[in-house]
Amino acid sequence: MPGHSIRGNTHCHVLIAIESACNALLQFNRWTPFLLAVTGNNFISLYKCCWLQILPLFVSLIGAGLIFIIGVERLICIAFPLWFVSFFELYCKK
Repeated sequence: MPGHSIRGNTHCHVLIAIESACNALLQFNRWTPFLLAVTGNNFISLYKCCWLQILPLFVSLIGAGLIFIIGVERLICIAFPLWFVSFFELYCKK
């Protein structure tokens, strides 16, 4: 596409990359029950369980918020393209 710049969407690409990293960290949540089953330790204390679940919970909440932000940003780009271009040129260019 003539005149199309990849740099115009870098903020969206950064949000998508951060959301993907959150999803990758969320996969650590799948290892906890597996490792407990393999070691034969079927029960753990509530304290350990809370610490094992903090990272997956935190990144899942961040990921959900980022998906919402990306969706709103894309909606604004589609619904109000001229306003978004002028906003980007005025406030986001270095």
